[in-house]
Amino acid sequence: MNDTQEAHANGSIDLYVYLSLIFLTLITVSSSALEWGRILAVTAALAIAAIKATLIALYYMHLKDEGPLTCAIVLTGLTAVAILAFGILPDMAVYNR
Repeated sequence: MNDTQEAHANGSIDLYVYLSLIFLTLITVSSSALEWGRILAVTAALAIAAIKATLIALYYMHLKDEGPLTCAIVLTGLTAVAILAFGILPDMAVYNR
């Protein structure tokens, strides 16, 4: 059995991840109908998107089986994205329209 077959041998995990992604998408869409403040709505959407991106990276890109160097590279990129994403929140507070 090669690596690809071993990685997809347990299809139930793939199904649970897929259903979790659908559920999180439904939460994101339904939360837009709530009357939250703009900052809270954007923060919630970013948090849900981060959870979904983590699930995709770990299970569909198979990063959970990679070595420490690959994990360090991915975490460096994610840190940069987090700094940039949360850096817009103060601007949204000032220019809340």
